[in-house]
Amino acid sequence: MGKRYGEAYQAYRRKVPFLLLLPKFVNEFLGALHTKIIGKVYPENNREIFFLMLLWFFISVVVSLPFSL
Repeated sequence: MGKRYGEAYQAYRRKVPFLLLLPKFVNEFLGALHTKIIGKVYPENNREIFFLMLLWFFISVVVSLPFSL
């Protein structure tokens, strides 16, 4: 999408929240976390996308563990 639509798509990505509507501080924390891990604000290839999805999965599992016991 970034290659096809260029700067218009980049502006859209900065403006629109991610898939989950989370409180701002949570969104900023997770954004900073994945920025430190992959070294970029946005993933650019399938490997980075997969790794970040895996990271989100493990975070959601860890957060939900206390509620399942």
